Amino acid sequence: MNTLKIGAISTSRFKSDAPIPSSRYQDRPDEVDGPMKSTVVKRSIVIGGHKTSVSLEDAFWDHLKEIAHAQKWTLSKLVAEIDEGRQNGNLSSAIRLYVLEAMVRERKPQTAIRPPGS
Repeated sequence: MNTLKIGAISTSRFKSDAPIPSSRYQDRPDEVDGPMKSTVVKRSIVIGGHKTSVSLEDAFWDHLKEIAHAQKWTLSKLVAEIDEGRQNGNLSSAIRLYVLEAMVRERKPQTAIRPPGS
């Protein structure tokens, strides 16, 4: 194992002759080129008067905007609420988890999408 130090960050590189496992989608190229293909985009947003950035896929960003619209909130307010309610991890991950939870709740007709922190 080689260790590479960059400033205060050190990363490890493992040397291995083991073959790289093939993708589970290798036999289904239509899925790789279709719904599974995703690009993470860095987006800037102001929360609590401070500009910050989140890295999200378009699908998560679009659903986040839909949730904010449905609650009659600005996107900044919704992201601020998610930020205040997160217990660990980064903001981008917290947003993904919130959107996922909202989508799961949306599939259950008796359960409304809850505002963050409630």
